[in-house]
Amino acid sequence: MLPTDPNGSFRFSSPRGWQICRKILTDRLPFGPHDYQLEEITQALDGQDVVAVSATGSGKSAYIYMLAILLLELAKDPSLSPMKKKIPADPAVVVVCPTTALEDDLVRIVFIYVESSFSNLNCTGREDAGLWIISQGNQR
Repeated sequence: MLPTDPNGSFRFSSPRGWQICRKILTDRLPFGPHDYQLEEITQALDGQDVVAVSATGSGKSAYIYMLAILLLELAKDPSLSPMKKKIPADPAVVVVCPTTALEDDLVRIVFIYVESSFSNLNCTGREDAGLWIISQGNQR
């Protein structure tokens, strides 16, 4: 895990990036992220593709809503990050679920942890298409 990429720019997967993300998430959630969650989420913020394999109930769903929270917070307040790459003002997260039970669980969690924190977020579930989190103004 390098603090900067080869051209010297900031990376979320650095210790400073972890610190920024942990602070944002701890302020927004009633619990803090696990290190293994931060490892994957910060790599995703750095633009890396990630795959997480872990046991049932270990917090894989948190990857989704934690990433959404970070994207929304960083878009709302770019001063939170020393990263030069700009986060879009209306970031979107699209989730494809393998089961309707997981889909229902994610919708419930997103409403609790994400949507309640951001007035411009909309969450619609199971309209024959699975779970979609769509920023207001980009609704279909």
